[in-house]
Amino acid sequence: MLLILSGSYVSGDMQSEFGRIPPAFLPLAGKALLEYQIDSSGEQDVFLALPSDYDLSPAESYLIESLELKIISVDHRESLKKCIVYCLDYVGQHNHPIKMLFGDTLIPSVNTNTNRNIIGISNGLVGFYWAAFNKSIETFNENQYLRENCLVLNGYFEFENWSIPKQAFCTVFSYRGRVLPRRGALII
Repeated sequence: MLLILSGSYVSGDMQSEFGRIPPAFLPLAGKALLEYQIDSSGEQDVFLALPSDYDLSPAESYLIESLELKIISVDHRESLKKCIVYCLDYVGQHNHPIKMLFGDTLIPSVNTNTNRNIIGISNGLVGFYWAAFNKSIETFNENQYLRENCLVLNGYFEFENWSIPKQAFCTVFSYRGRVLPRRGALII
């Protein structure tokens, strides 16, 4: 199961070029980003969080219908954490793995071959806001403006069951574990 978190709108700079759209609808090589996200995930059961006040175009409606996506309407003014908790509540309790992906994130196919709990990390781009990994205390700082290269949350999460992200996002966004920069993931 895949949950694409695209419940807000792209930033002002991007809105001037693409319009006021959720990030999963950003165009990429003639397709919507969400088409690539779904293809690379290998998942058939896909939920897509969209802003509740967003009016789908006929082409977007057709795409959602053809991909058999399940839409979750969320308040775009809420925090990402609240969006995640709301989406997990909406879908309900499940005892099987879940992949979560931020709406503006494209990760090449990840094949873990086992049920693991994975938090994707990458080198962040200097000059942007990121949740940066603090190696000394093995956790992530809240969004901060990067002045130097470091590891950041990249927007990909995989959990062996729904209870793990539900507990994590309902309490404190803090994970302890070992970093595997080569694989681009933090195993918890």
